[in-house]
Amino acid sequence: MAWSTATLAKGCFGKVYRQQYKGTWAAVKKVPQHLIDRKDLERECEVYNKAEHPNIVKLLGNITLTDGKWIIPLEFIFGEDLETTIFQSAKSKIQLTPSTKVTIVSGMCEGLMHLHLNDIVHQDLKPENIMVEHTTNRAVIIDLGLAKFFRHGLNSAIDMGNEAYSAPEVLRWRSQRNQRSDVWAMGKIIAELYARVRLHTPSVCPAKVKEVMQGQPYCDIVCKMVEPDPGKRAAMVSIIDEIRVTGRTVRESSTPPKNVQNLLKPPSREQAARPRPRSASPMKPRGNLIDRNQLPEKRDNKGPDLLKWERTPRPEIKPLRGHMGLPKHPVTKPAENRNRQEAAGGTDITAQLMKLKLNHEAAKDLPSSLPQTGKVKVQRVERKNGKLETWEQTVVTQDGKIIKYDDVMISST
Repeated sequence: MAWSTATLAKGCFGKVYRQQYKGTWAAVKKVPQHLIDRKDLERECEVYNKAEHPNIVKLLGNITLTDGKWIIPLEFIFGEDLETTIFQSAKSKIQLTPSTKVTIVSGMCEGLMHLHLNDIVHQDLKPENIMVEHTTNRAVIIDLGLAKFFRHGLNSAIDMGNEAYSAPEVLRWRSQRNQRSDVWAMGKIIAELYARVRLHTPSVCPAKVKEVMQGQPYCDIVCKMVEPDPGKRAAMVSIIDEIRVTGRTVRESSTPPKNVQNLLKPPSREQAARPRPRSASPMKPRGNLIDRNQLPEKRDNKGPDLLKWERTPRPEIKPLRGHMGLPKHPVTKPAENRNRQEAAGGTDITAQLMKLKLNHEAAKDLPSSLPQTGKVKVQRVERKNGKLETWEQTVVTQDGKIIKYDDVMISST
């Protein structure tokens, strides 16, 4: 074993170093001989052997005694503890996306259920004792030094653990730690993972969980895990299926469809090297792009025969009544016209009538008050050369100005 001075963690029973062990990196735990007796050491070894699982740290080899210290080689996790991930975001290298959170929660709960199925109580679950692998976000439960076997209500070790993650019955009545207290601690960890805040231990209850996890996955499950009454509190085996279903649902909702994944996928080397067809460029013509046989027949330079064109009949243009164009000399407006002009919007309407080459007589048949914006139609009947002619005047106004004026004869009898 190649020794290293890289200290990973310190505890009341010793230190953990990063060292080479049989050709691989290991987290080597060194415990002074006087701090742990052989019985406790054998129990810890048995726990590691029974708890072999992808989400539980592995024992890599035999425990040896060197220089008065017990040497315990454990699996080295290339990642960070959950304490850093949740509460030290500036230092963390993990982005807590919905999919990442699901992976962490699923791993922690699968590992804890495996411990409980083997009658093992961790006793010291907290964010510092859960590692998250950087490359896969795999959650790994570590530090089984305080773990104990709990069979038929009998302990194989003393009750110890962190009070910040101790269940209510442990804090109030000093009850012994068991699987239900582990479940409560795991529920609090999940709530803190989604809330990104440290929860005050006495305040943790279903109501508090609904407050900090409203609308988040696992909210109802965590409420069952932090039930104050241990008799009503859920066991891991009873909620693990619900945890798995929730995880699959979140992953499916956060994974884009396959066709979108193909669009986001970078091209392979073969696709990148494959020549792509280039479009025709005016700077670099690529031969004849049009089949000459498809070209229209060539005509002479004289152009089309103008005599063969069909003339489109021009619409009949009715000359304006009265004088054409603007008067050369100013005309005194009758008082009646001035009143109509002021009521219809003032000089803007009269100026617009002049621009449209409408004489002042045309406005006599219009209403005395035109709308600021709208359309007015007026019909009048005139007798001319013994015939009755019906005319229709249409005026369109906008913002006090005439924008359209039509004076059309619609019948003659």
